[in-house]
This record gives sequence, C-alpha cells and structure tokens, in this order.
Amino acid sequence: MNLKNLDRYLNDHLAGSCGALDLLQNLTEREEVASTRSFFEELHGKIKKDQTLLIDVLDELGLKQDHSTKAAAVVTAKVGRLKLMWEGLDAGELGLFEALEMLVLGITGKLLLWAALKEVKDAHPALGKYDFDSLAEAARHQRAGVEEMRIGSACEALAPSMA
Repeated sequence: MNLKNLDRYLNDHLAGSCGALDLLQNLTEREEVASTRSFFEELHGKIKKDQTLLIDVLDELGLKQDHSTKAAAVVTAKVGRLKLMWEGLDAGELGLFEALEMLVLGITGKLLLWAALKEVKDAHPALGKYDFDSLAEAARHQRAGVEEMRIGSACEALAPSMA
C-alpha cells in the first residue's frame, strides 16, 4: 500500500475544501436574500465539518496536513474568484452560475473521496471508525441542494427569458 499516494490524495481534497469554504464565505457576504444567505451559511458549516473530519482522517493515519498545498489552493481560489467577480456574482449573472457549478463539482469530488476511502478502509484499519456511507449520503444531499440552485441560476444567466 502506498501511503504517499493516500497522503497526497487526502491533502488535495483538504485543499479543495479550503477553496470551497473561501468561495462560500464570499457568496454569503454578498448575498442579500436571507434564505439564500442562510443556505450558503449552512453549506459552509457542513463543508467545514467535513474538512475537520478529513483532518482527523489524516491524523488517524499518522499523516500531516500539507500546508503548502492548502496555501496554493487558497491563492488559486482567490484568483478564480476574480474571474467570477468579473462575470458578476449577483442573481442572473454568469459568475454566480459558475460559482455554483464549481461547488457542485467540488461536492461531487467529496462524494468520490468518501467512496474511495470506503473501498480502501480494509487496508487502513484506522479508517474503520468512519461511516463512509453516511458521509456519502450527506454529500449527495449537499450536491442536490446546490444543483437545484445551479439549475435556477442557469435559467437566469443563460436564458433570461426563461427565468
């Protein structure tokens, strides 16, 4: 078994969570509609909880957080946000639609992470304490919520006459 690959894989997902949290923080701060702002805040909390769990997984496996990978992810997220801001993050603008699409992709990646860890848990006894089926179900629920917003945003951004 190659712990180096597992270490890199987990740290890549940890870095992705940093980007998602940064994006959600920005969306929350900009959102004027209370229900949408609340949705973003709740999703931020759920992703933060999953991030904490991922750090716990690293610790249980005796692996370290790669702070340079996390820092690169934060910088990349900030640069990416400039593009989204250029496109506009208000309702009906392309940037918001693309931001939601990025979140759907990220949450899909998290779902795949939990599935992969479930498959290799027998090779890593420390993973036995985690309920990857429940984590995957929670990720599917998160993705469905964001996907619903993304589809609504697509109608507003890409076909305004349909909104």
